[in-house]
Amino acid sequence: MDAAIRYESVIKRFGEQVVLDGVDLAIERGRITFILGKSGTGKSVLIKHAIGLLRPDEGRVLIDDEDITRLPDRDLRRVRIKFGLLFQDAALFDSMSVFENVAFPLVEHRRLRPDRIAEVVRAKLGQVGLEGVENKYPAELSGGMRKRVGLARALALDPEILLYDEPTTGLDPLMVEQINALIADTQARQRGTSVVISHDIPSAFVLADRVAVLAGGRVAACGTPEEVRASEHPFVREFLAAGLSERLRPGQ
Repeated sequence: MDAAIRYESVIKRFGEQVVLDGVDLAIERGRITFILGKSGTGKSVLIKHAIGLLRPDEGRVLIDDEDITRLPDRDLRRVRIKFGLLFQDAALFDSMSVFENVAFPLVEHRRLRPDRIAEVVRAKLGQVGLEGVENKYPAELSGGMRKRVGLARALALDPEILLYDEPTTGLDPLMVEQINALIADTQARQRGTSVVISHDIPSAFVLADRVAVLAGGRVAACGTPEEVRASEHPFVREFLAAGLSERLRPGQ
């Protein structure tokens, strides 16, 4: 497998708590991979290792076959530029306009003329279906619009790898469908690698090329959605059944 991200026997402890207990996982390049699991199972911790915000106590993390486990900070910055991250709450700067939020990574990491920055900002907002909102502020936007602005900002540097942290949490079913369509459209346009941290099982089965389920600090199942659905692992079976029944519950 051509892996954009590879975890090899990764162990991470916080005090006495073992969060990752020997994770082996390859994130395939050019695909959408969902990382599923209950809250507190280490999904976000796993992703923080990929961008060097956390370092494993044992094991290795490789980005494009480069071991980043012991890289100094100056070299980690070079690796991080490959990533775009959409946070769960979009994490926009409230004091900045939409334009300034999307332009922020360009100002920080690129030496571009103001007219070129404006051109990129407009293009990225257009890509997520948000034309003409450059002068608005986050407080003036709906939750779904803030997510779109956050994605436009994540796309500003044309990253090779997009990380989505719980992109559909707190959204109504119609907005979930819109965000899912946006993820699929972005993947088709960028042709990069997308990693989605989620507990939204129905969305995973609609969007994912591959699915990994975390349980007990390890990968309990990994493969295509069909392969994971057929898993005999007790936790995986229970987790998938509960997640699917939640979406089908009357009134949801």
